[in-house]
Order: sequence, then C-alpha cells, then structure tokens
Amino acid sequence: MKRALVALFAALCLSGCNTFKDMDAGINSLVGQNIDVAFQRLGYPNQEGQLAGKTVYVWGVSRQSNMTLFTPRTTTGYVGATPFSYTTNTITNVPIREECTLRVFVDPATKLITYSDWEGNIAGCQRYAGRIKPR
Repeated sequence: MKRALVALFAALCLSGCNTFKDMDAGINSLVGQNIDVAFQRLGYPNQEGQLAGKTVYVWGVSRQSNMTLFTPRTTTGYVGATPFSYTTNTITNVPIREECTLRVFVDPATKLITYSDWEGNIAGCQRYAGRIKPR
C-alpha cells in the first residue's frame, strides 16, 4: 500500500507541474483579451457578479470523488517441501477532493479582462489546464 501511495504521489507531482504551469500561463494570457476569449476556452462560467466596478466571472469545481489504487501483493510459502509464490491485487478506493476556481475581472465598458487568478489542486484544475493553455 505504501509503495502504491508513493507512486501515486510521484505521478501527481509530475502531472501537477504541467497542470500548474498551464494554469499560470493560461490565466495570465487572458489579461488584455476580450471576455469572449475566456468563454471560448472555458465555456460559460458558473457565476457572474460585480465587484469594485468590475464584472467578475467565476468558473469552478468542488467535489468529492474516489481514486482507485491497485496494490500488488506477493504471497510466498511452502506446500510441503515445494515453494510457491503468487501475486494478487488489492483494490483500494481513496477519497480525494477536486477543487479549482478561476476568476476573471472584466471592465464592463470595454469587455476587456483586466485581472485574472486561480486556485485549486491538480485533481480539480487539470480539467481547465488544457482548455486555458495559450494557443
């Protein structure tokens, strides 16, 4: 089980580097663009509001899900004097939280994005990273 968690952590770290880089590059590339660019890349937002004279659009996900881990287990022993060995897989469902929020602030007069930011984890933001990545 410990090996499976270490492997999972390593895989998430490697994919997380790209996810976080893509999120940073993508969200920063929206500044100065028309809001329609964000709509084209991300679809329509979950929320729209007003803050400090700006229109704020928010995309996000927050949900609980499960990740299935397969952990190999090798059993060895003897039947009489004959050694034996077999491997089985243990299946474990690990609960994970998927969270990601992207905010885009728009000047209502020009429809240009003046500021944008994001926060979240790999599990939640991975779905947005590919869409928002600069083209």
